[in-house]
Formats: sequence, C-alpha cells, structure tokens
Amino acid sequence: LGVLRLPAQGQLQEHNVVLFGACVEGDRDVVRRLRKDRAWRVRPGDVIGRRNGAMLVSCGEGGVWISHLKASPKKTSLKLPATSILPSADLPTLPISPCAPLPLGARPETFQDVWTTRQDSVCYVHFDFYNGAMSTQQCRRLEQVLWAVGEDPDIKVVVLMGGYNFFSNG
Repeated sequence: LGVLRLPAQGQLQEHNVVLFGACVEGDRDVVRRLRKDRAWRVRPGDVIGRRNGAMLVSCGEGGVWISHLKASPKKTSLKLPATSILPSADLPTLPISPCAPLPLGARPETFQDVWTTRQDSVCYVHFDFYNGAMSTQQCRRLEQVLWAVGEDPDIKVVVLMGGYNFFSNG
C-alpha cells in the first residue's frame, strides 16, 4: 500500500493505492528535468510523468515506474494500468525514443514493454507485458516493432521472447 500525490486541476491530490510492476528509471537526467519543470516542490511519492499506462514516481534522486495499481487492497479490487486508476491530464507523456537494438541480454534503462535485442542476423523481440496480458495498444506497439524488424534486410531470423515471467496469456 502506498500514497501517491498526483497533480489535478493545479493542485496535488493524495491517493492510497496498492502498487505493482515497479521499474527503476535508469536516466536520472530525465527525472531531474521533470522535477525542475514542475510548478511545485517535488517530493518522493509525487507522480511526475506517464508512459504507456504507467506512472513515473519521484523516489530519492531518481524515479520508479509503476505499471499497475489497485484502488483498494481488497481482493475484489481490480489491478489495472496505473493511468486507468489515476488518470491525469496534468502529467507530461514521456515518449520512448526509437533506438537501435540492444545487445543480446540487455534490458532498456527505462519503462519499456516492447524492445529488441540483436546478435548477428538474429533479432529477439521482447514484449514484457504485466502478467502476460496484452491490451490493444500493446498489441499495436508490438506490431509496429515487428513491421520495423521485417524491413531490416540484415535480419534473417526473428525470435519472439515474450516477457520475464510469461510469454503471453491470450
């Protein structure tokens, strides 16, 4: 259970929620810029950005992405993408810069649920969706990556990797 502070209509509102799917933001400069751009003094627990359903929460010198929330600790409460539980138009959307494939075995340094790694002419397409469940938007992002991989004449084999714990559940 945690308390997140979220900007809404020019004020910070506190929300008690259950947090899931944490991912440390590897680029501290991004977090510093977001803190600097805020109209209020950013403290740990303040939500400072969003991307693909997740929220970036200020934490110490850096930030942590939270992909899913429950509005209540009760078993009947649904676990949903963070921005579905706490939507806010006052948060900046942080795009993912397209990058070259990562070295084999590497992971992105930020919250990113679809990425590629490459070794020689083999491209590994990773799609690490929470609990293996894919939304329509996630399927479209995966499709875009697969089309881009298909355009690369140096790639002879594509390996679908799925996620850390699940390949896919539907």
